[in-house]
Amino acid sequence: MEELIKATAALIFVLSLILGMGWLGRRYANSRANVTNSRSDLRIVEWRGMDSRRKLAVVHWDNKEHLLCLSQTDQCLIASRDAPPPQETPLPQQTSTVPPTEPPPSLRQQILSALPKLNIGNKQDKS
Repeated sequence: MEELIKATAALIFVLSLILGMGWLGRRYANSRANVTNSRSDLRIVEWRGMDSRRKLAVVHWDNKEHLLCLSQTDQCLIASRDAPPPQETPLPQQTSTVPPTEPPPSLRQQILSALPKLNIGNKQDKS
């Protein structure tokens, strides 16, 4: 009987280990795909799942971006375009003609202003 308990516990441990590794693999597979080589011309810009079988990928290669539809059995080029130039300088700040507004009141101030309206916290007798 003791051997049966040990064997069942070992089986449960091994199955949970396999399931845990599978979950980790699916969870971190996309982050590993974005690791790029600094000398490489090829990189994945964005990766999205369409459904359980197909994924969309934007691939940057040779100063172009390619939108690919990938599945287990087929790959399809959907569109290509010239890659936008990298923005190294920040955009200039736009000046606004709208006068600055006061910041909204804090949550404590809002609650304290609402208490008299709700008659909460007032200890007045109605006699």
